Amino acid sequence: MREELCPECQGNGYVEYIAGSYYSESFGNYLPLEDVAPCRTCSGTGYVEVDDESEAVFEESWSA
Repeated sequence: MREELCPECQGNGYVEYIAGSYYSESFGNYLPLEDVAPCRTCSGTGYVEVDDESEAVFEESWSA
């Protein structure tokens, strides 16, 4: 197995999302309220383990 960057957070370990909105007096309109959460896919590490296809093919042909 090898590690690759997490496809969900692109290796950051967290994801940003819109958590609602707030009214800005200076702009005179509503603006998005952003928040950060740990990535669920990689548990905040930024990497996921991936099976290497060449190893999997080798193991299948070896067992046959």
